[in-house]
Amino acid sequence: MKWTQEQELAIYEDGKDILVAAAAGSGKTAVLVERIIQKMLREEEPYNIDEMLVVTFTNAAAQEMRTRVGAAIEKALQSNPNSLHLKKQLSLLQRANISTLHSFCMDVVRKYSYQLDLDPSFRILDDTEAELLRNDIIQEVFEEWYGKEGEEQEAFFRFVDSFSNDRDDAKVETLVLKMYEFAMQNPWPYEWLEQVQQTYNLNEDATLDDLPWMPIVREDIKENLQAMLFDVNQALDLAQDVGGPEHYVPTILEDKEQIEQVMEYVGAPWDDLRGVAKRNEKFGALSRKKVECDETLKEAVKDIRNRYKERVKKLNERWFNRQSSSLMTDLHQLKPLIDQLVVLVKQFHKQFQQAKKNQAMVDFSDLEHYCLEILLDDKATPEHLTGSAVAKQFQHQFKEVLIDEYQDTN
Repeated sequence: MKWTQEQELAIYEDGKDILVAAAAGSGKTAVLVERIIQKMLREEEPYNIDEMLVVTFTNAAAQEMRTRVGAAIEKALQSNPNSLHLKKQLSLLQRANISTLHSFCMDVVRKYSYQLDLDPSFRILDDTEAELLRNDIIQEVFEEWYGKEGEEQEAFFRFVDSFSNDRDDAKVETLVLKMYEFAMQNPWPYEWLEQVQQTYNLNEDATLDDLPWMPIVREDIKENLQAMLFDVNQALDLAQDVGGPEHYVPTILEDKEQIEQVMEYVGAPWDDLRGVAKRNEKFGALSRKKVECDETLKEAVKDIRNRYKERVKKLNERWFNRQSSSLMTDLHQLKPLIDQLVVLVKQFHKQFQQAKKNQAMVDFSDLEHYCLEILLDDKATPEHLTGSAVAKQFQHQFKEVLIDEYQDTN
C-alpha cells in the first residue's frame, strides 16, 4: 500500500507522543496497524506485541484490530519466513493488550486487586443497580446531616435552603450527585474539589476580571457575537440580492455596527464590556416603506434578523443584566455553600465506595481510577499528571500506548 506523507509520519514518528486526526474512511486503522507492525519489524530493539497497549472504541473494533494485526504479521512472515521474532508475535497475539479501555482496566484491576483491598471476583454494576445504590447512599448521607447539631447542622440547613424548594430537597441531592460525577472525571477527585473551593476564596477587593473562569465567559460571548455577525451578513446578502428588500439595508447595517461595537470590547474590563453591551441591546425598527420586492426574500431577512435579535437578548440576560458588584456579593456568599457541597460530595464518595466494596461491585469510573492507581508510581501527583507525564507512567508497563477511535459505522 502506498502511504501519503502524513500517513508515513503517523507510522514512523518515534520518541514522542503523537495525535492523528482524520476523517472517517481515510485509513486511520490501517495506519495504526502499520505502525504496530513497524514497531515489531524495526532492526534496533524491536517490540513484542504484548509490550504495546492498543485501546479501541468498541469490542468489535478491538477484534477487528487483532485480526488485522494478525494478518499483517502473517504477511510479514511471508517475506521473512525464518524470522523467529515474527513467529513469536503470532503466539503472543492472543494475549496482546488490544481491547476497549474498560476491558483493559478490568484486566489490570483483577490482576492487582490485592493492592486495592478489593475482592478479585468483583462484578460490574449495571445502570439500574448503580442508580438505586446511589439514591440509597445519598439519602443516608442527608439523613445523617439532618441529625447533626450545632454549627454543622446550621451550615447544612443554609446549604439546603439555598438550593431546594419548599417541598423537598431532591434538587440538592441531584446537585451533590452531579458534582460527584464531575469530580470522578478527574484522576484526583478530591484535589479537583479542593480547586473548586479555592476559586471562591476571593479577596474583598477582587473583581469579576480576577475570576479564573472569566476567559471562558468571554469566549462564550465572543462566539455568540461571531454567530450574530454571520447572521447579519447573511441578512445583508439577501436584502441586497435581486428583488431583495433593499430598504432594510440601512437598519441592518446599524445592527451590524452595534454588534461590532460590543465585539471590540470583548477583551476590555468587564464593566466597560457590560456598558457597551447594554447600550447596544436595543435595535431600530425596519423601514415600513412600501417597496416592491420578493416577499420570500423579505420574510427570510426578517426571520434572520429576529434570530440574531433573540440571541442578543439571551446574551444580555445571561451575562449583562446584573451589576458586577451584585455578582461579586453573590460569589462571596457562595463560599460557605460551596464548602458544604464539597464536604457532602466527599462523604457520599466514601460511603458509596464502601458500599460497593462490601458487595464486591465496581462501576466503570471505579475501573478507571483503580487502574490508574495501580499503573502510576508512588511519586505521581496531581501537579505532574498531565499529557506526556501520563504516557510516561503508562510506558513503565508498555513501550507503546496507542489509542484507536475506529468505530464501525455500518
